[in-house]
Amino acid sequence: MSGRAERIGHTAKRRPIRALLSLGITAGLAGFAAVCPSRSLGQQTRPAPANRQQVTGAGFARPAPPETSEVSRALQPVLSDYEVIRLEPGDVRQQVGTTGELRFRYKETVFDFKLAPHDLRAPDYQAVETGPGGVRRVLPRGPVTTFKGRLAGQEDTHGRFALTRQGVEGVVFTAEGRYYVEPLQRYLAGAKGAELVVYRHSDIKFDSDWKCGLSLPMRLQRGVKRAEVPASTVTATKYQVEVATEADYEYVQALGGSDKANAEIQSILNMVDGVYQSELLLEISVTFQNTWTTDKDPYSATAHADLISQFQTYWKNNFASSKNYDVAHLWTGKNLDGNVFGTAWVGFACRSHVYSYALSERKTSVPLKYVLPAHEIAHTFGANHPDEASPPAAGCTNTSMTSNVSGSKLTFCEHSRDEVASHVSSHNGCLTTRSITLQPPSSLTGSGLSSSQVNLSWQDNSSNETGFKVHRRLGSSANWSEAGSAAADATTFSDSGLSAETTYRYRVRAFNATESSAFSNEAKASTQKNPTPPPPPPPP
Repeated sequence: MSGRAERIGHTAKRRPIRALLSLGITAGLAGFAAVCPSRSLGQQTRPAPANRQQVTGAGFARPAPPETSEVSRALQPVLSDYEVIRLEPGDVRQQVGTTGELRFRYKETVFDFKLAPHDLRAPDYQAVETGPGGVRRVLPRGPVTTFKGRLAGQEDTHGRFALTRQGVEGVVFTAEGRYYVEPLQRYLAGAKGAELVVYRHSDIKFDSDWKCGLSLPMRLQRGVKRAEVPASTVTATKYQVEVATEADYEYVQALGGSDKANAEIQSILNMVDGVYQSELLLEISVTFQNTWTTDKDPYSATAHADLISQFQTYWKNNFASSKNYDVAHLWTGKNLDGNVFGTAWVGFACRSHVYSYALSERKTSVPLKYVLPAHEIAHTFGANHPDEASPPAAGCTNTSMTSNVSGSKLTFCEHSRDEVASHVSSHNGCLTTRSITLQPPSSLTGSGLSSSQVNLSWQDNSSNETGFKVHRRLGSSANWSEAGSAAADATTFSDSGLSAETTYRYRVRAFNATESSAFSNEAKASTQKNPTPPPPPPPP
């Protein structure tokens, strides 16, 4: 979960790496939530400088070709800034396979990653292709194309990448936001496979006029109440969620076959897993994938409510009793009706297997293609639209679960994380417990130093954190918000700019590049009265 404030004593300096993320959402109908569409990414506004520095050497991106007006015209509509680089797919796979190194530059920032294969597929994973007449054939298990790693020298920065014969795609997760790497071919058909575009989330030109109109205020209010679980009840446990996937005929055709469709879905889930592990303490494992190569698949509906019912019915009758999965997700290549491009049954993961289903429409723009399934799967774990709660949850603007499509980030606000943690604390019987090495702080205490400042102290129980997040709220039922952060090994924190004679509640957790701890105990502290002004001097 997150937080912000001043730390007493030494503060670790860190060069900021900026970025953020996008998505858009709408509440759904009859007990499930739906997502409405955003406009696809476009292009950039200014031509790249002619004297752009190039980085060369082992593992680095090769010099990019000179910027052309064609490239500029292709990128200008969607990106305000970007960098075009060249990474030969074959060279990258060989380099990563040999040394684990992947290096590239965005402007003056050099990313130097140490990567390792990250196969999301379970040991008993199976892929099946369903063809004419409903005849199924088992597909061979292909090579690992998904990777993860950390940035050298900045342990709180990590990356997820897909390395295929077609090119390189990835997300860089930093404390400040996100960077994206994707093939230039998505914007310029004549670009070579080695040509990539790198940009920050803040470089994306989002439309600001897309807002989903459907809502379920009563369902959302129930979600808020379910989320009000004391921090002490959430244990320091990471769980593995088994995910099964379905790709309809239109999706498979758009990707060029079953193998490519499954690889694309694994790539997307690898990016989703990056934020799930670090923010939700959920690790994704793909157990089963089914693809359709006939237009006689059971999915004729284009209304999201009807389509998810068709998906639910088919899997209940064909896979529910024979395949291991906690949540199933359908990727559809159809254009859904209205302003909806995804839906899910809310709060049924590990609670009712018959409703543990979600779906999303195929999107090619980044980061929407990642945020959509991240959003929908989180719905199954009890996360709602925080801006549609009553009152709206604080600190959730433009985060992954918001119903406002434009500019959403690939991150979950504290309210959404608490909703997921609350659901998992009560419904985890179907999940697999995973080891966690980052222990939560303990013995948190607070005291009011003045009318506007509270000092906190705690016991640090881990040796591998890269920092601490401090959260604050007013009252036992108010939403938590980020109060501040402290560096590794810190045991104190100062929260200033507060109101006089006010009682605040605090909690703290440790974090590093791959995980976050559970929260500490909750501590209360009250600010002092405003100092009484001295009496006026006696008259002469």
